[in-house]
Amino acid sequence: MVEVASLRERKKEQTRVELTRAAVKLFRERGFENTTVDDIVDAADYSRSTFFRYFGSKEDVVFGEIPERMTALPALLRGIDAGGDPWLGARKAVTGEIPHFADAQDLDEAVALWFSEPALQRRYAEINLQCEQMMASYFGAVWGVDPEVSVECQVAAAAAIGVARAALRVYRSDRAGVIEALERGFDLLEGEIKFRS
Repeated sequence: MVEVASLRERKKEQTRVELTRAAVKLFRERGFENTTVDDIVDAADYSRSTFFRYFGSKEDVVFGEIPERMTALPALLRGIDAGGDPWLGARKAVTGEIPHFADAQDLDEAVALWFSEPALQRRYAEINLQCEQMMASYFGAVWGVDPEVSVECQVAAAAAIGVARAALRVYRSDRAGVIEALERGFDLLEGEIKFRS
């Protein structure tokens, strides 16, 4: 029975990859605004219903599993053993999650679209803001304060998510580079190394 589940998961991942590849190719060729969901499913040879089983919107197709993984962030943060140090918990969560995105196929082209297409820039900003709010709630719960009125919670959350954003933007699909950039970014924030002049 395990093999059936594994096969099912592989097929689901293959479908997701094929839809994403088709979308990225069309977005690069025609532009995001000039590409429809129908264009994507025709190019990938799937139905609209299949597309919307995997992605909530045309914007989401280039973000892979990020929206789903993002919803799991609060549970991930609660489950991390950080010895009572919430910053270490945030660091472990970010450094543990972001490399998954660097493993994604064709991430380099998808990330380039996040920063070049206005609609995708907006969606990327929404995703980051949602992650920051979840991270701020985590800090608020640990520190026993309302994260909505705590500048400490908001700054700590923005800093942790900012490290992830910077690492992905600079290194995209270079998994080793992303991991190194994550560690360097957190070290910079923690004052263990100095900014370059």
